[in-house]
Amino acid sequence: MSEQGWRELTPKTIPALLSVVDCGDGCIRELTLRSTYGPDAAQSASVVIDVRHASEPGWVQLTIELRGLVHRKIVDINTFSWVMLDQPQVVQDDAALLHLDLDPTGEIRTPADMAQHSHVYLAARGLRWRLDPLPAS
Repeated sequence: MSEQGWRELTPKTIPALLSVVDCGDGCIRELTLRSTYGPDAAQSASVVIDVRHASEPGWVQLTIELRGLVHRKIVDINTFSWVMLDQPQVVQDDAALLHLDLDPTGEIRTPADMAQHSHVYLAARGLRWRLDPLPAS
């Protein structure tokens, strides 16, 4: 998809994402961390998740891109891949940092709770998402 396929992801826009996909039983296929060096050094990440369409049969690939990555916690818990049991959660703190919890308990938590309890938690200055067809096997 082109740049036009990207949509911002915030606490206010997550309902739009969840109206088109169902992340429960989704599987995190890939999590990529990137660092650049030099005067404009920055960290970013992307997460690719296989999810179901919310209103039609079939699976699609959800990509979430994190710009200005500040915090991350990724814990391998020796379970089947990284299967999502619930929908992702996004919380924005007073400093406008966006906290993404891909291992939520089903209820909105604070950023501190996410950092402590989640197995896949990331915080960044900007989040965006897009949908793509699943790659051919």
